[in-house]
Amino acid sequence: MAYNQFVTLGAKKLYVLLNTWREPGQPASGRNTLSAKTYAVIGARAKAWSFTVLVQDTPATGYHSRTDVKALLDASTVSGRTLALTDIWGASQGNVMIDGAPDMKPELAPVMEGTDGWYSVDLVLRKVG
Repeated sequence: MAYNQFVTLGAKKLYVLLNTWREPGQPASGRNTLSAKTYAVIGARAKAWSFTVLVQDTPATGYHSRTDVKALLDASTVSGRTLALTDIWGASQGNVMIDGAPDMKPELAPVMEGTDGWYSVDLVLRKVG
């Protein structure tokens, strides 16, 4: 099966460091069965994807820029942090929400602007609904 070097988050793409890609392990569930007994789950659990993305200050057309990603990370509302996700396999995963407050770190310094300005962001995305 073919995979992409990117995910689509919202309407734009993000480059993914593929060695960091983690698929969700267990779907959301209201109960678990263990040794023929059923246990309720306390708190909500949802599918979660985690990976590191590389973002350019001035990217190619169709990719998120550094300022786009900064706006997503700084969004203070649920709707501002909720976006449609298409994973590296090209499968639509529905709406996800950025979990936590990730850091944006400059890579390949000292160049920080233009097409040579690269930043890395460790993302955790959780399934919404």
